[in-house]
Amino acid sequence: MDKNNSWDTEQFVEDDESNWLDEDLSVETESIDLSDMIQALEEEASTERLQQFHTTAFGKLLEALPIPAFLIDGDGWIALANQAGKRISSNPEEVSENQFHVLFQRSKTAERFRALFEEVVQTGNTQVAEGLLSTERGNIWGRLHMRSVKIGDQRGVLLLVEDLTPQKRQLLLKRKQEEILEQGVKARTAELERINKLLKKEIRNRRMTEAKLRLSSKIIKSSNEAIMITDLQGNIVDVNPAFTQMTGYSRGEVLGKNPRIMKSDRHPPDFFRNMWQKLIENGQWHGEVWDRRKSGELFAKLLSLSTVRNGFGRPEFYVGIFSDITKIKETEQRLERLAHYDPLTSLPNRVLFRDRLKQALIRSERTGMSTAVMFLDLDRFKNINDTMGHPAGDELLVEAARRLQACVRRSDTVARIGGDEFILVLSDFADVRSLAFLGRKIISQLSAPFALGEREVFITCSIGIAVYPTDGQDVDGLLQNADTAMYHAKERGKGRFQFFSEDMNVRAIDRLELETSLRVALQNDEFVLHYQPQIDLTTGRISGAEALIRWKRPHSDPVFPDRFIPLAEETGLINEIGDWVLSEACRQMLNWQRMGMDGIRVAVNMSGRQLKDTDVVESVHRVLEESGLNPDLLELEITESTLMHERDEAVNVLHRLKDMGVGISIDDFGTGYSSLSYLKRLPIDRLKIDRSFIKDVTSDLDDEAIVKAVMAVAHSLNLKVVAEGVETQEILEFLKYHHCDEAQGYLFSRPVPPEQFAHMLWKDRNSNPGD
Repeated sequence: MDKNNSWDTEQFVEDDESNWLDEDLSVETESIDLSDMIQALEEEASTERLQQFHTTAFGKLLEALPIPAFLIDGDGWIALANQAGKRISSNPEEVSENQFHVLFQRSKTAERFRALFEEVVQTGNTQVAEGLLSTERGNIWGRLHMRSVKIGDQRGVLLLVEDLTPQKRQLLLKRKQEEILEQGVKARTAELERINKLLKKEIRNRRMTEAKLRLSSKIIKSSNEAIMITDLQGNIVDVNPAFTQMTGYSRGEVLGKNPRIMKSDRHPPDFFRNMWQKLIENGQWHGEVWDRRKSGELFAKLLSLSTVRNGFGRPEFYVGIFSDITKIKETEQRLERLAHYDPLTSLPNRVLFRDRLKQALIRSERTGMSTAVMFLDLDRFKNINDTMGHPAGDELLVEAARRLQACVRRSDTVARIGGDEFILVLSDFADVRSLAFLGRKIISQLSAPFALGEREVFITCSIGIAVYPTDGQDVDGLLQNADTAMYHAKERGKGRFQFFSEDMNVRAIDRLELETSLRVALQNDEFVLHYQPQIDLTTGRISGAEALIRWKRPHSDPVFPDRFIPLAEETGLINEIGDWVLSEACRQMLNWQRMGMDGIRVAVNMSGRQLKDTDVVESVHRVLEESGLNPDLLELEITESTLMHERDEAVNVLHRLKDMGVGISIDDFGTGYSSLSYLKRLPIDRLKIDRSFIKDVTSDLDDEAIVKAVMAVAHSLNLKVVAEGVETQEILEFLKYHHCDEAQGYLFSRPVPPEQFAHMLWKDRNSNPGD
């Protein structure tokens, strides 16, 4: 064999497969066509002649091939090998006695070749694969051609091995050259790449700077906030469109001008000096400023000032950014007014009064001057409110507030703290004689007649006076002592003023006296019940009544519930009073039944203290059992605020009362924080809409909407609706039109004694509905 034959591997010493290129990089050579050879083989093949193929034309053809060739049976045994194939084995004569894989048993890719062989046997597919072969003669890079052939009735494989070692070595050499060339190129281009990166970075920085400048310009122009740029002397060098729209000045009108052209004169000079000082020291300033538009209109703005510095850190420009907050300030003022002023009289309310008094006391402590508090209560105001209605009462309060303001100086404070109670804060007065003079003046002014519509009414007032620092050292002390003095003035006959004195302490005495009187009243039967009818708006008949307690003290004016009920609740006497009211109402209903006027339902008010402190269920059960009254005729009224404060207890108690057959209604509905989700859990029968919504329902759209909504909700929950405080025919017609179920108020009757109510009930039962 030629010494340059590719199977001479003496000079090939590399045995490590890692020295070769990746096996998936095949050598590009023309593949061997086995078609003619396979056809010749299959034409001459027979089972008996398998071992004599070397004598056939096919065997001669196979022997003449310059590359190793093998005929292998289906079990992997070599049936025939040509001389080139035998030369790659250490025992050429024994080649045909072994399986084909022994030829390559040192190859790391032998397993893959065996797998390909089995696939050819099983599927009949032709397989061509390249790989490193470790033969007995050394390492070669070979290409194996495996073709399925039919030998008689058996399947075999024709295996040809192409030696591609020279080509593979050429690829290795080429790749090595490419690597060396690549390393040289990398070395030569490294500096160029470094320089290129520096150039790109510089270009990118410049582009970013230009983009930022363009973006900043767009932001400034499109911003909804006004932007103003000035030089270090405060002269305007640029403004954005929002500035011109907000101020009314064009860009040309303000360039080179100082921003003081917009000053409002609402800030003292120190304000701007402090602003510029902080801007210079801190580099920024933030706050609210009032300015003037070109039209002369004042506007509030939220201004932020910042210092723009150059690359050396030195100030270069000032930038002001501001937004118009005029509407926000107006809203704040409205909210502040709602929070600090009485909506009816526009006087300061309790919150603002306390603040004013606190500031006055601080000033008095600093100057040594005195401060006085006058606590004023309108006498007999409730009578006017009850007889003429709330609109008339409100009108009287507004006029009283006006007269009070006319009596005092602009530096003094007149406040309304609730109901018919007013407080005056008086600073820097000369002496107590001036306070007495003012007290007489106020009483005189308020004693003059009030024109309410076509009627004239008369009231008086009681005034209590406390002076700082002798009568109190703080707000609460002065207020309490002035209140005490006012009640002392009322006790002395009303229509007068009273200075507080240390030995007076009338408030504590009055409280103790009233509490004692309450206990005596229970023992002496000084309480009576009056009844106000409730009218069925469908039939016009009396459908029920509300029992209202009255306290008639011997040799004294009646004490109204709004005075003694809070004290009774505070002391716990309300439980005894509540039991008495319940028993008396049931007793009275039985009397009416014996008179032939049965079926009338009576509502009895129940306080939150009763729900919380006593077993009201047992009390109601006992009264009903003792009286024998039908539970359906008794209705218990609980205020909405009581239900909200005693939620958990109320739900349980009301369910137990409902199980007894007693009716349940919610009084003053709408005055609390109504919860519809909570409302549907309660076993109630009626909702009573508070008089504060009914009195203006025909003139106030908000009240009208609330009343309609309450009735709609109630009816959807199968509840009856009772309207309180019905005083005009117009309101009655409104309620009828919107399907209100029942009503009560002065239009029908005031609360009356039981005998008078019995007469009204007898007349109602014996008259025609249209009478």
